Amino acid sequence: MKIKHMGIFFLIMAFLYTLVEVVLAPDGSFNFFLPIALLTGGILSLKRKDREERIFKRKKG
Repeated sequence: MKIKHMGIFFLIMAFLYTLVEVVLAPDGSFNFFLPIALLTGGILSLKRKDREERIFKRKKG
């Protein structure tokens, strides 16, 4: 998984988490830390310089 893909994954997860919390927990209790952390991590990983860097490297051979 490349770092850019991880950033896109974080942004999608922040959107899905917010959607599920609003739809399934309408009692007014909402955790703002997790979506903000996911958005921050996603944006920062998308703004990194584009290198052929992988998070989970496969061993060759």
